[in-house]
Amino acid sequence: MSMNRLACVYFEGNDSKIALFDCEGGKLTLLKAESLDTSLAFAEQDFAAVGTSGSGGQQATYTYNVVTDDTSTLSRTLLQKLAEFFRGEDLGKLRVLPILTEPAIYFQKVNEKKDFSLTQANSNRKIATVVDFVDACDNTKFAVYPSGKSSYLQILDSLAAMHSRRVLRIPAVKSAEISLSSYIARKRRFSEDESTLVLYVGKEYSKLTFLRGNKLLHIGSTLSVGKNSFDAHNVIVRKILLAMDHVSVSNLKNIVLCGEDNSDDLVSAIREAYPGIDVSVQRCEAVEVQTNVGGGDAFIVPVAVAEEYLAESAKKLTGINLLPQYIREEQKPIQLGWQGYLLIVLLFLSTAFFSMRISSHAARIQVKDQEIIRIAAILEQNRDMLKTIKSYEARIQNVDKTKAVLNRLSDGTGIVSAQLKKLSTYTAGNGNVWISQITMDQSKNLKVAGYAFSRVSTKELSDSYDGALLQHMTYDPLRNLRTFKFLVEQAGVSNEKKK
Repeated sequence: MSMNRLACVYFEGNDSKIALFDCEGGKLTLLKAESLDTSLAFAEQDFAAVGTSGSGGQQATYTYNVVTDDTSTLSRTLLQKLAEFFRGEDLGKLRVLPILTEPAIYFQKVNEKKDFSLTQANSNRKIATVVDFVDACDNTKFAVYPSGKSSYLQILDSLAAMHSRRVLRIPAVKSAEISLSSYIARKRRFSEDESTLVLYVGKEYSKLTFLRGNKLLHIGSTLSVGKNSFDAHNVIVRKILLAMDHVSVSNLKNIVLCGEDNSDDLVSAIREAYPGIDVSVQRCEAVEVQTNVGGGDAFIVPVAVAEEYLAESAKKLTGINLLPQYIREEQKPIQLGWQGYLLIVLLFLSTAFFSMRISSHAARIQVKDQEIIRIAAILEQNRDMLKTIKSYEARIQNVDKTKAVLNRLSDGTGIVSAQLKKLSTYTAGNGNVWISQITMDQSKNLKVAGYAFSRVSTKELSDSYDGALLQHMTYDPLRNLRTFKFLVEQAGVSNEKKK
């Protein structure tokens, strides 16, 4: 189902009109239209609903009856007709524009918006209704506001309930007089000094609206004469004269006829009564009418409202909107009272608080992470240092072992060196002795073996060691030389030299 369907419901006394439009591509197409008996629309009111006006944020109070089992058969029949009209339509995607006229709305001429506030404010200095303003030709304004004498909202709510919906999509509530006069002014473009009468003829009543140029001059009261009234044409002609005298319009240039009765007989009757005035008929323009729709010009008010709404959506003009604020709230997907707004504020504050806390903790965690990285690096360095220390400990242990060995070796080396030096000195001074072998065991027992030419020299070598023993001395000639072989032993030799 297309989202471009628009329904205009004109609550026109006991005879109301419903028109269904298609708005594809910004072009209006009247798909179907029907007149319905809506006697309930102006019944007495019992139930009160409180809301806030759209323009000033002021409290608005509306009253309407609720449909119950005790509601008249006429009311149930009306709802059945509405349901039949919208059969096959998806009400969830359909936009509905209620259209009100007198006595459902009032018009009051004021110099400024604040003047209306002064005259209509309640004891709390608040305007107890929704109000909108229209510029007049004399730099004043018309205040337009509901009178409370219409149950159109109750009718639409009942229709929504019949289709198992909470509410219908109602973007705006329009005034028939304001939208129709604006529609004709856009189509005709009168000069600024011209006075024009817009005559709308319904089935049971008529409406007279005066324009000067393209702006409102006066909105006349509703006439209890219409197409179906007795001697309607003559009565309408007389009523026009009375309205002109009341508004003090003596230079009326144009009479634009529209609505249910735009017949040649009515046009002729008006021309005969007012020969110097241009009488014309305003038909539905800039809208395509399906062939199944009869009497399309009778639905000029819904056509005017639909075109005005599309122009408002396209930001081409600004019209009035009498939709109560509480209805706007009901149509929102999420309805918020003061508790809801308080909850939003608290949610925002708590979000900001926890965000700050999280940010603070995140900064602290980052500092801790850096500290952990630093300590981990130090730990790794300590581990490397510990490995180095362990390697040094192993080396130190090896050094101790080596030192002990070296000490033992150094002791032995010192003894051997001392003995070699001692023997070298002795042999250098005694040329008849030479050494062939020197040995020393782990117990430092020294053995010196060699040869000598005389026994005396061998005895002297043995005596040079304290406690040394000459183990043997034998004659052992070498190459025909008289030599003696000897072996001297000394136990526990030390580094000390013996004289």
